[in-house]
Amino acid sequence: MRKAMRLVTGLVLTAVCLTGCWVEDTRSSVPSYPVHITIDTRTGAYVHFVPANLNSYVIVMKEGVYYNNLVYPRPIDMSYGYGGVVINVNNNSQYSAFDLCCPVCLNRTQPVQVYGGFADCPTCGESYELMNGLGTPSKGISREALRRYKTVYFDGVVQVTN
Repeated sequence: MRKAMRLVTGLVLTAVCLTGCWVEDTRSSVPSYPVHITIDTRTGAYVHFVPANLNSYVIVMKEGVYYNNLVYPRPIDMSYGYGGVVINVNNNSQYSAFDLCCPVCLNRTQPVQVYGGFADCPTCGESYELMNGLGTPSKGISREALRRYKTVYFDGVVQVTN
């Protein structure tokens, strides 16, 4: 009886340790490049880029900052990741940010094309959902989401970093 109790206790402790010690693997195939973006939604061009405007987005690339079909100069101190960054307001009225490089083909010169709450890769045809705030694949063979960046929204200012 004692042996059986020790065996059961050992199995339970092993199971607890294995599940309690689980660490999610968040590595990405997309290389890690610096990201530092600040968007002030209180004044200027971005006053409508607020949590109430679901699926609105800003794209930051080497060539500039794209918002509402307009291109603005990218501040010199704004770092834009490997293939550029899309910052969107997801279905939870929160900001999410993703690298524009598709993790399937890793083509940084042909970034994913953003429309509404989705992003499609023009090279391999993979599609990713942005509305859920996770950048998960929605069509194609990929099992990997877009590289995600940290976003903080405080007092009308959105900050994106890695």
